[in-house]
Amino acid sequence: MRLTVTALLLTLSLAATACANDRPAAAPSTPPALSAKAAFIQQADKICRAADDKFPPGDTDTLAKEVAALKLSNRGMRVTMAELRRLPPPRDDAAALDKKFFAPYENAIRDLERIQRDIDRALARHDDRQVRRLIDRSYALTDADEVTQALVFAEKYGLKSCAGEPEEGQLPS
Repeated sequence: MRLTVTALLLTLSLAATACANDRPAAAPSTPPALSAKAAFIQQADKICRAADDKFPPGDTDTLAKEVAALKLSNRGMRVTMAELRRLPPPRDDAAALDKKFFAPYENAIRDLERIQRDIDRALARHDDRQVRRLIDRSYALTDADEVTQALVFAEKYGLKSCAGEPEEGQLPS
């Protein structure tokens, strides 16, 4: 666990006082700071919860509405991933987070954006059958092993909202 300079000085000061007075030091009355990992998890899940509110699942009862919902979902994933990337990851976990969480999602987002461009071209041609095939392909992509493994990693790491789990007081979506 990394200590801040203030916490380190407080610890050394209490230890020196205890040695000088030849009696044990009292525990500090301030709550301990969050570990880097706990802080990262807290901030990441906050971003993911906000994204769920900002980019809710859309209405999919017609093809046009399904395309619009897919566009909104793709945008939401891209925006959310950019916000998560801005969080400083815990130093010891940065490589694992990059390889097992960020990279799989970023790969999926790139693939979904390619599919979205193909959908736009199919729409311009009024090729509804191709649009349907592409939408189905986008759904299969979000269920791909790489994305599923990223969710499993996120859950084991301690993320809740970013792993698709409802948090306390939330209903499953």
